[in-house]
Amino acid sequence: GGGGGGGITDDGSSIIAGGVTLRVLQHIPTGGAMHAEAFNIGDRLFLAIANHAGSGTGGDVFNVASSIHEWSPELGKFVPFQIVRESRGGYDWEAFKIDGTPYLVLSCHVNASFHRVIDSFVFRWDGAKFVVLQRITASAAASATVFTVGTSTYLAMAESYDGITRDLESHIYRFHRGRGRFELFGQVPTQNAHAWHHFVFPPRSPNHYLMAVQRYNETGNTHEIASPVYAWGSTCKTQ
Repeated sequence: GGGGGGGITDDGSSIIAGGVTLRVLQHIPTGGAMHAEAFNIGDRLFLAIANHAGSGTGGDVFNVASSIHEWSPELGKFVPFQIVRESRGGYDWEAFKIDGTPYLVLSCHVNASFHRVIDSFVFRWDGAKFVVLQRITASAAASATVFTVGTSTYLAMAESYDGITRDLESHIYRFHRGRGRFELFGQVPTQNAHAWHHFVFPPRSPNHYLMAVQRYNETGNTHEIASPVYAWGSTCKTQ
């Protein structure tokens, strides 16, 4: 092996990429999978898969469940743990914790009627499985990003298309501990938003930033588009 070449070994169980052997551990059935998110609950390992499209015709392809799998040390592979039937055109999972309690957000993109303004879901761990905590209506949600500023936890939805336009507002929510749910905090104008990225610089400083990753300028009919970086503060400023 060596070099930057790649190839499949004789038994088909591994590939060589950049001189590193990648061994196939298992194949997990998916349906037009868009994203996977690994996370831990205690010493247990889970893998959530966002399925976007399955079998069927027309819009029915988007009526496909997403899934959560758990690692089995005894079997040495992931096994099915929970079927998430709320999923419609699943696009993204985001795993996070608030005060030690695990949560998941599933971003849903489109339903069987080709509607784009549909519910995405926040799930809460009840000690045995994930249960729906709340629905958040979004416009073709492409992803969700959860971040903490001080003692507050925020959820930013990247919203891409409402069925008419891609120039729309993406919404940011803040977790209300007393009510145990996310509530609308504000909205930011975006253009076909694909993701939010939160970061802190310098590390461990109070300087928080958000970048809105944008894909398409509808007015100019071009993918050449600026993606803004916001400085989080009493008055947000675009860099």
